[in-house]
Amino acid sequence: MAETVNPKQAFIETLTVLATKLNKSEYERVTSTLYQLHCGVSCGFNVADPMLLPTFEEIWNLSKQQRIKNQANVKVFKVYENENKK
Repeated sequence: MAETVNPKQAFIETLTVLATKLNKSEYERVTSTLYQLHCGVSCGFNVADPMLLPTFEEIWNLSKQQRIKNQANVKVFKVYENENKK
């Protein structure tokens, strides 16, 4: 039998993911937009617009280079020769 998902808990988990990945201003922008959607603001899409999900996918794909850039963590070490080594 399929496990039922608590929508409120799923939403809280989603916000937790956002909070761990975004800085404060980005998080506030996303949550503000979510609140506007909840209050009925269409954000330029019709109700149940079929283009909404492909838009999510397109934005994910377009932001790939930015994600890679943000995740890159290059360390440069200087190598010193040991003069006492024989």
